[in-house]
Amino acid sequence: MLINHLKILIVEDEPAIGDLLKLHFSDLGAQVTLANDGHQGLSAIQSNVFDIAILDIQLPGPVSYTHLTLPTTPYV
Repeated sequence: MLINHLKILIVEDEPAIGDLLKLHFSDLGAQVTLANDGHQGLSAIQSNVFDIAILDIQLPGPVSYTHLTLPTTPYV
């Protein structure tokens, strides 16, 4: 299954998990943006339009997954 041209935001603070998800979805043809913390994720979601966001629900720091959700972007 190819997901060409799908824009995905991944917000994950564990480098191994983030890299694995990015590699997997990139291999399927998606355009993937990887943010390593909540601040990077917030910056990305405010300046880009994504088809879906994959969010770590236990991000450290003051910016959590609840700050990263937008009504126009589905998230998991």
